[in-house]
Amino acid sequence: AAFIFSEKSKSSVLLAALNESKAKKFSGIPDSLLKYEKQIKADLADIEKDLIEQQYKQKNADSIKIEQLSDKIFSLTNKYEALLQNFEDQYPAYHQLIYKEESISLLELRNNLLNKNTGLLEYFIGDNNIYAFLISNENIEVFTLVKDSLLEKQVIKMRHGIYKKRYPLYVYYAFPLFNKIFKPIFTKLKSSNIKNLIIIPDEFLLYLPFETLLTEYADPDKENYKNLNYLIRKININYGYSAALLLESFQKKYIKPQHEFIAFAPVEFNNSEYNIPELHYIPKLPATASEIENVYQLFEKNEKSKIYTFDQADESILKSDKLSQYQYIHFATHGYINLEEPKLSGILMYN
Repeated sequence: AAFIFSEKSKSSVLLAALNESKAKKFSGIPDSLLKYEKQIKADLADIEKDLIEQQYKQKNADSIKIEQLSDKIFSLTNKYEALLQNFEDQYPAYHQLIYKEESISLLELRNNLLNKNTGLLEYFIGDNNIYAFLISNENIEVFTLVKDSLLEKQVIKMRHGIYKKRYPLYVYYAFPLFNKIFKPIFTKLKSSNIKNLIIIPDEFLLYLPFETLLTEYADPDKENYKNLNYLIRKININYGYSAALLLESFQKKYIKPQHEFIAFAPVEFNNSEYNIPELHYIPKLPATASEIENVYQLFEKNEKSKIYTFDQADESILKSDKLSQYQYIHFATHGYINLEEPKLSGILMYN
């Protein structure tokens, strides 16, 4: 029951979105109405982003513009809700599909996702404890871990140590974090046949690259990345957002896209073109052009693969239907996260 609750807390919104997508596809709604619905959602997303950006300015915000944007959102939301109501009234299959109850079965999970060498580890962060559910093809075990007040800060500091290449900071936290959130599971894994582990993190653990946790102490004053005892040396790690969504993707009939590989590398960034408070200076990424060119060499050089660099790597392609035609999509650029307003997070394209 605890695992089911953890799953619902992670997957309910995304599964609802998948149900909605299926409902629109299989309930006989005309393409013209679906295109109209898609346009309303795109307009809403753009206007909501503009509104958040204005509100984010606080004292420098334009109150008149905020009011205008709010009015537009209200009008579009009413149109969208009326359209969905029309879908429900005119197309009964849509209503049945969109409100279908989804519940995950452990037996289904074991039969489809797991085998004797593959396990699934799902975390759930409660008010006072962290719960870890380790599921194999034979059983499920629950680990209760201590959630102390410093844990989230330690995760952030370890990440800083990695991407700022500060070796002492990284190793100072990588081993203690292993002890806090993974050691009991690791002990169990050593006595099992599990060699591959699917990890489903929760909350701030989503920011933690588990592969880089250290299974043994390392001296912060003796830099030696090569010989560190990384967790990835002990077990293969993959990630998922929820077990239900992994199961959904596994059961979905795969239709191979007609094209193979598409990649984007803006390389240069004009700082004045981006209105992003988190990014005061955006450095060039000169090696990214050769990066995607090297990957491109692995594919056939024909219309099935395409790379875009410099001013060709703009956002217009992302907003078209082209991406769905490719099997592999590669971005070699900067990304940024706004934790307070997630809708303002994104990746940088040219200009």
